[in-house]
Amino acid sequence: MRMLSPIICCVLGLMACAAPSGLNQGVYEDAQVRYRVVGPGAAWKPVRLQNADLSWFQPTTGSTLLINSNCKGVKDVPLHSLTQHLLIGMTDKKIVHQEAIPFSNREALETEAVTKIDGVPHQMKMLVLKKDGCVYDLVYAASPQFYEEDMKAYVQTKGSFTGHARRR
Repeated sequence: MRMLSPIICCVLGLMACAAPSGLNQGVYEDAQVRYRVVGPGAAWKPVRLQNADLSWFQPTTGSTLLINSNCKGVKDVPLHSLTQHLLIGMTDKKIVHQEAIPFSNREALETEAVTKIDGVPHQMKMLVLKKDGCVYDLVYAASPQFYEEDMKAYVQTKGSFTGHARRR
């Protein structure tokens, strides 16, 4: 079972320390997946989260961006349900826009939502992809006043993503 909502809350709660991003020459690799991605830029500081592959924090605006993959115990769950799972723990959830889009040679679900986390308004953009037995999440969250300003980081990171599951 994926547990990203607490992670997102922690990141949005202003992560305390920066750490290496886990990228090696633009490639993230672990025992399950390997993907190429360009990070959001120099203004974004990498932070380490236990249950995210890669994550960044924009200290000036408080915006966050994370990528996670999960290949263990992945069942045939609809993209819509996987997206709803990302919103667990948030209140006053409203889906602003949601559409299936082609992404990494598959169909992904991209969702824009407004929510509250601990009573604080946030605007989010999430992309959920199922590919080669894995689920990938790209999650961008910002306070409403910085949402459009920092959106370019999400667009850049999303546009650079190419990945696949490792075969054993």
